[in-house]
Amino acid sequence: MPKRITNPLRAGLPSKIYLAAYGKPTSGYEIAQRVYGITSVLGERAQIPPTAKIYEWLKKLKKAGSVIRTEDGYFSCHTPLLNEIEKMLEVHSAKKLTALEKKILLSILDSREFRSYAGERTSKIDLREDVDAARELTELLVVLSLTLKGLKTEIKNPEILEFPELTSAEEFNKLWDGDMISVIEEKVKEKLKEIKLSIVRRARGAAIYQARIRESSLERDLEKIKSSTKDPEGLLALKLACVPPALLEEIENLSPVAVGLKRIMKRVMDALRK
Repeated sequence: MPKRITNPLRAGLPSKIYLAAYGKPTSGYEIAQRVYGITSVLGERAQIPPTAKIYEWLKKLKKAGSVIRTEDGYFSCHTPLLNEIEKMLEVHSAKKLTALEKKILLSILDSREFRSYAGERTSKIDLREDVDAARELTELLVVLSLTLKGLKTEIKNPEILEFPELTSAEEFNKLWDGDMISVIEEKVKEKLKEIKLSIVRRARGAAIYQARIRESSLERDLEKIKSSTKDPEGLLALKLACVPPALLEEIENLSPVAVGLKRIMKRVMDALRK
């Protein structure tokens, strides 16, 4: 007897379909090829994948609002994924997202950059095996957040990756859709300008020496940031710099491993305080 599927984004054939159609619009035939592991080999007769169950589930998922149909194929909706993320956060950190955090997260999940990244990463997953689409996609968010965190520890001037507190989704979208490197270059330029002014005003040996060190440090940090964005994952991770720190922390809490480590550290620190 087939296993009853209670959550289409977490198990069974619908979860595989949702994952396969998340990166870009995909035809039911292409989804079937991936789900059943059928690939075309040059010079051999094409094997036709069974599509009946695929289209049956696509119809159900479309009705439930989990996928939409476009001229180019079926496309997974991002709102159901946000709902699953909220459930995970309640389990892992007992916290709820604010209205603004939800809007920001929805923008990220539906962004061209994240969908492209998710599509490329999940294309390597063997869909003949059991798949939890919600978990696979949220883990990608965690990886990006941790990549940004690693970059912040490498640079000496973390303030160049800090942004004013956002008050609206529009402010976030303006930053997200812009050229992040240009934004950071402008921040570094302003700081270098301040340093040059301080050199002119103080004109003392020790002060000038410290200012020169700071100047070189900023320039090196900018080069590190540019270097980190040479691949799509690095650039996407850098874009997360405009995400509010509280939301970034919640994204990290999507990983059971990260949560487990935080709990262990908390117990250790509590024990040391006693």
